[in-house]
Amino acid sequence: MVSIRPFNKGDNQRMLEIEKLCPQGDEKCAMGVDKKDIITRYKMYDNWDVFVAEEGGKVAGWIGLTLKTTPEQKEKYVYITEVMVDPAFQRTGIATRLIKEAEKKAQEMEAAYAYCYIYEPNKASRFLFEKMGYSEMRSIKFPGISTYKKLDVPPEYSIKPVDTKKINDAVNLINEYNSGFRHFMPFTAQTFGSRLRFIPGYGPENFWTVRDKENKIAACAGLWDSSGLGSFILCQRASSNENDGISFWSFKPYYESSRVSS
Repeated sequence: MVSIRPFNKGDNQRMLEIEKLCPQGDEKCAMGVDKKDIITRYKMYDNWDVFVAEEGGKVAGWIGLTLKTTPEQKEKYVYITEVMVDPAFQRTGIATRLIKEAEKKAQEMEAAYAYCYIYEPNKASRFLFEKMGYSEMRSIKFPGISTYKKLDVPPEYSIKPVDTKKINDAVNLINEYNSGFRHFMPFTAQTFGSRLRFIPGYGPENFWTVRDKENKIAACAGLWDSSGLGSFILCQRASSNENDGISFWSFKPYYESSRVSS
């Protein structure tokens, strides 16, 4: 009999084992994660929950979620971060039970809707969420693994580490660039500085600004050392294109689904 309960630290090792059995992708391209702490990513969120499914006293899967608020602070919503089920327990209804548990929690927190991202080749997950009333909102493409040659900076520009005492112009640029995105929460100097320090493997030392001769900001970028969370392992390579020292792999889009709470 399957039971659902909150995560506890004793689940860590078993959940790590399951995660290694569930790489994202298909026979053409799959990527797994090797990390020491299964809830490391959740430390980036202010309000999160992880629910574990047990079958016969053995952890069979889990689901994670975090509560967020729209920029206007008028509406709460839930981001379902992941649903993971041991292959030995798949197609037994456990994923459905976990999603329903997450929806129940979302309703308790008065969330207006829930959404998630699904890797395109994961047809089983897409089918399950659609069957449960979710709908595809948009597709998103992103570079998976990229390396670039070092380029010379044009003489009219300079690249410098961000000055944490003068971070407002970088914050304004980020807010302007992301304006209009539904789930983007505009930063203040205080909240952005806190975010830089809070995310494992990030920090002000890994954030740079590009300025012109008049010291006006033209661009900014951060480097997130994801090894602070875990090692990403490319299990299968989809395609490789090499030209002039540039290599990249193409990944399929994710799909966002949302559902208004009942």
